[in-house]
Amino acid sequence: MKKIYSINWDYNHSEDMERDAFHIPFENSDKASTLFLSSRYKDKLPDYILFRANFNIIPEFDYPLTDLNVPILSDRMISILNEIDDFEAIFTKVIMLDDTYLESIYDETGNLKSEIKTALNYKALTIVNREDCFDFENSIYQPSELNPNKPGFIEKLVLKSTEYLPPIFRIRETPSKLLITESAKSALEKNDLKGCVFEEVETTSPRPI
Repeated sequence: MKKIYSINWDYNHSEDMERDAFHIPFENSDKASTLFLSSRYKDKLPDYILFRANFNIIPEFDYPLTDLNVPILSDRMISILNEIDDFEAIFTKVIMLDDTYLESIYDETGNLKSEIKTALNYKALTIVNREDCFDFENSIYQPSELNPNKPGFIEKLVLKSTEYLPPIFRIRETPSKLLITESAKSALEKNDLKGCVFEEVETTSPRPI
């Protein structure tokens, strides 16, 4: 039976007030954790996100910890996941700016100053689809007040280890949780990806039809 893991940020590595980067506010940035959760909000996503970043950490970490609570992946991490299998996602450009640059970041024409050290090898991730692998029988949850047929608070998450899952995915029942397959976890660890930690999710084998 194939294992499934949740992917989370490594909170123990940062030297900069528990965050690797802090965003520069953009329209609806106060709702970013919701907007980047679903493709239904794609028209409200920014063209790019600017972060003031700790460059003692950022060049080395593939899954940086920011103040937006939005998954930010290095291009290398995205490439490794794509090598395992395709997954449908929206990628928003990220520009990391050296946080030691204390002057205005824009020149007189409104463009970013060329002398600022930047890192352009990151993207914000929005997973498009939701996978149908929630195990209603073995998970422990309270029914939603709005729809009793759907989970509300989930005390114990159990997923069905189905034959096919994309390397990185979300589910409808707990959309804020970012999940990866066992093969994806192995590939990320093999390539020494930094900044992410994994927690195994209990799984069951689907019943034969």
